[in-house]
Amino acid sequence: MVNIAVVGIGRWGKNLVRELNALCTVTTCCSNGSAANVEWLKENYPSIKHTFSYDDVLKDRSIDAVVIATPIETHAALARRALEAGKHVFVEKPLATSYEEADALNALARKRGRTLFVGHVFLHHPAWKQLKIIVQKEGVRQANMEWLKWGTFGEELVWNLLVHDVALAIDLFGDVKKVEVKYTQQWVTSTDVLAVTLHFPGDRRCAIHVNRVSSAKKKVMTVKTGENAYLWEDDKLFKAIGESLSEVYRAEESALTAECKDFLKVIEMDESSETDGAFGAEVVKTAEKIRNEIKDLVQ
Repeated sequence: MVNIAVVGIGRWGKNLVRELNALCTVTTCCSNGSAANVEWLKENYPSIKHTFSYDDVLKDRSIDAVVIATPIETHAALARRALEAGKHVFVEKPLATSYEEADALNALARKRGRTLFVGHVFLHHPAWKQLKIIVQKEGVRQANMEWLKWGTFGEELVWNLLVHDVALAIDLFGDVKKVEVKYTQQWVTSTDVLAVTLHFPGDRRCAIHVNRVSSAKKKVMTVKTGENAYLWEDDKLFKAIGESLSEVYRAEESALTAECKDFLKVIEMDESSETDGAFGAEVVKTAEKIRNEIKDLVQ
């Protein structure tokens, strides 16, 4: 049984505590802020110890792995310290906010022989895994992603939201050849609407549109293979037949549950992960290029 410490028990950290506690042993949670979050832990998981000291987590030899669900700008430093302490690491996306940092973390994980697992949760979704099986048979030509929602203004759109779709595109097509920012709009923050096209070898491309000032709520992806077209929305995968959509797959398990299971399997079986440090670094590299393109547009 793997012993886990969860660092950060905000909205997403709570979800991770819930999922992991059902699969393994969460011994400790670490946070440095809200008293309400500490009270939530005591009420719902009284057997899990709470600490305000990250040093205590890292010094505890009974803890095998650290799960980091803290603000984005803290990911790299916390992950580095955990790896240096000999812990396996699950860090929420993005791995870092610079490719140099992300690449160094990947190198450190390899040197220490520890798992570095990046929380690109959609790549673990059962519907996505099913779509990947189809694509391996039929090939892939192009994809379109659209994400409409309201909110999450506290962190930069590229690092907070866009990296999800960048990760999916890289997993689907491979290395990015060129990034092209189509347009960006400012509403609440400097970037709240963003359209990007990622170009890949073989004249293949993926168009991504993210809008976090929309009253509608939708996340949908369409993929054109060498033979057919598919649409993925929520837990369902559809195949286009003429002008109609036919459901071909429905996930019975959430993406987060599948992700947590994949993380534990990687540790217990000493396997590699599709969302390892090398993959996380590639996502960061592409995100950095997109941010530079946005700066050029603003100037």
